Amino acid sequence: MATCLIALGSNLGDRPHQLNAAIRQIALRIGLVARRSAWRETPPIGGPAEQPPYLNGAVLVHSSLPPRGVLKQLMAIEGELGRQRGERWGARAIDLDLLLCDQMVIDESDFQLPHPRMAFRRFVLEPAAEVAAAMIHPTSRWTVGRLRAHLDRSPRYLTLAGMPGVGKTEIAHRVAAATGAVVLADPLPLIEADVSPRPPLEREIELAERRAVALDRDRLHSGKSWFVSDFWWMQTAIYSNLLLGLNELDLAIRHMVPLMRRIARPRLTAVLDAPIDDLWKRARATNPALRAANEKEFQRLAEIYAEFAARITGPVLRLDARRQDAAITELVAAMAAAT
Repeated sequence: MATCLIALGSNLGDRPHQLNAAIRQIALRIGLVARRSAWRETPPIGGPAEQPPYLNGAVLVHSSLPPRGVLKQLMAIEGELGRQRGERWGARAIDLDLLLCDQMVIDESDFQLPHPRMAFRRFVLEPAAEVAAAMIHPTSRWTVGRLRAHLDRSPRYLTLAGMPGVGKTEIAHRVAAATGAVVLADPLPLIEADVSPRPPLEREIELAERRAVALDRDRLHSGKSWFVSDFWWMQTAIYSNLLLGLNELDLAIRHMVPLMRRIARPRLTAVLDAPIDDLWKRARATNPALRAANEKEFQRLAEIYAEFAARITGPVLRLDARRQDAAITELVAAMAAAT
């Protein structure tokens, strides 16, 4: 018997009637409804303009069905209650999303579990935390209650992570133009502009200090606007792993640890990715510092980057950097949902 967390929403027709009808069908066809949240009215996020507001909620269900069986039943209930699938994020009579099913992780082309956007959406997390605050979100490794609290405790800060060549700087500026956010530029180009020879350890430490200043926790918490950084704090540790020997790496990490206490934890981390061959070509064309590197080193950098990206805790949104317009649409909607 699995414990499933399901989100409900409606912004067309008799919204309370639709939501209550959905819960009755969930109880008949999926399993025992152990808890249900209060309904919350929220503005629509993304999609066509001038949509009516949503009524949202969540239920906790004990079910003997496998996750795909639960999903199949939810889609059938949506159809029977008048859901018509059209424009993405468009108005709908009923919307049912399977958020969690115990701590199962599924990553298939037509089905992801946990729901890939639940960890940062306020309209999802508030009712979800009401019924399942202690439930573990397996990929963020946080509880639902902690994810909900993070929206209030963290600054409005989005960090972009990804290998050279994914287009972090261009995306940061386009997202800022669409949202009014402040871009926090990576200080790396300033250091690369200094042609005086310096040992790699000295360079990485200076870079870490400059990045810590840019991400100062007090500064970001005092801002009312969103901040978007075109770099990820952990890039310094990633490059240190690539460039430094063990003794120097130990020294670099000892220097970075106290800096980490000064920096802001992002409300959302966006990991941008693309095939390694595409990134190698673009990185060499756009980054002068990489022209002297070889493809083997770049591959090793990608491996280290993937190791660090897999360890991220908290809300993460993973995006295909090859579809930049779609990625920006996702990021703008994610920021609105996390506000």
